[in-house]
Amino acid sequence: PNLQKPALETPEHVVPKPSPDFNRTDENPSPQIDEADRVLGARLSRAMGEGTGLKAGIIPTQSATLLSADLAGLLHGKSAAIACVGPKDGDIRALICLPGPLADAIIAKACGARGSTGRIGDGWTLSAIDCALLEQLLVPFGPALGADMVLQSIETDVPYVSGLLPAHEVSVSEFSVEA
Repeated sequence: PNLQKPALETPEHVVPKPSPDFNRTDENPSPQIDEADRVLGARLSRAMGEGTGLKAGIIPTQSATLLSADLAGLLHGKSAAIACVGPKDGDIRALICLPGPLADAIIAKACGARGSTGRIGDGWTLSAIDCALLEQLLVPFGPALGADMVLQSIETDVPYVSGLLPAHEVSVSEFSVEA
């Protein structure tokens, strides 16, 4: 190698490509994603890998604030398992909702299968054994949300879970899972 020349010297006839404008708006602008949601997504990705062995990118897509009374309607039909997180022996502070295909993939991975267990369909629900297995696998979700946080339980009953949060208003963040 010729160490006399700088390695990244641009010849005169080459025009550098402009940097992409990440702040530009399209016809379909994406919702503002808070930096805290990006950090939370990264922490949950790491916790998912550590606890379940399922390497997945958890990417924030949107967030909103709503009344806790509206939470049951929002969650209905979107989650098969809900991880309840809070301080040990304290109130629930966060709910992490897992859709059916993700819960099924976590269970399948834990049992040594690739992909689905093949059980998802009309009327499919998690059994008590499924919930106990998920509870063991998702333990890292607690510390991912905060140093004093622990996974308190895995629940499947949306109205019950909605009643566990003591707050009048809740912040809801939605994430896509790429695995």
